[in-house]
Amino acid sequence: MAPVQLAIATADCPSNNLSLTSSHWQMRAISFILVLALGASVAMGVEPSSGDVAPSGGWKLTDLAETMQTLRGRSYENGKRLFARANCTLCHRQDNVGNEFGPDLSKLDLRFQPLDILRDILDPSRRIADAKFDLWMFETESGQAVAGLIARETDARVEVLEKPLALAPAVVLDKRQIVERKMSLVSIMPQGLVNNLTRDEIADLVAYLAARGDPADPIVAPGN
Repeated sequence: MAPVQLAIATADCPSNNLSLTSSHWQMRAISFILVLALGASVAMGVEPSSGDVAPSGGWKLTDLAETMQTLRGRSYENGKRLFARANCTLCHRQDNVGNEFGPDLSKLDLRFQPLDILRDILDPSRRIADAKFDLWMFETESGQAVAGLIARETDARVEVLEKPLALAPAVVLDKRQIVERKMSLVSIMPQGLVNNLTRDEIADLVAYLAARGDPADPIVAPGN
C-alpha cells in the first residue's frame, strides 16, 4: 500500500473572495489537515477495536484519567504496534519505528507523566511544543493562498512547506507580494487518532510512550 501523506494544499482564489480573517479560509486550512490525516486511519486499514471502546464523541481526558494514574506493567510490544496503528509513525519516531518529522518521543521531557502524554494526544492544539511545527497561512496580492510550515525565512522571502511529509520543494513567497499572514492555533497533529482504540489499548500506547523507548521501564512489563 502506498504511504499516506499528510498534506496541506494551496488554492488559487480571487483575493476579494478570500481573507485570512474569514472563517472560510481558516476552516479550509484546518480541513486539509484533519481530512487527510484522519483519512490515514481508513487508508491504513484501522478498524474500531472490540472491548471498552470510545463513548459517543470520542475519548475525553476524564474517561481515561483514572486508568493513567495506575499504569504499571503494560505491554511494550503491544504499545509499539499501536504506535503504528494509531498513525503516530506518520510524524514521530520511537524505538526505530516511524518518521523523524515531529519531535523525537524517546527524548520526551521526564516531567511529562502518562496523564500529560494522554492530554497532548487528545488535545494536540493545547500545547505546540516547538514553533517550527506552527501552521502558517499566507495570502498574496494575486489571491494565492498558501498554508504550511515555515522552512526558512529571510528579509526578502518565506519558504513554506505545504507537504512536509512528502519532502516536496518549499513554496517560495516574495514578502513584497504577501498581503496577509496568520498563524493557525490548530496543531498539524489531528484529534481523534485514538478513538478507534480501546481503553486497554490506549493504556498500552501511553505506557509505551512514557517508557521513552526503554522496554525495561517499570511502566511496561518486559517480554509482554
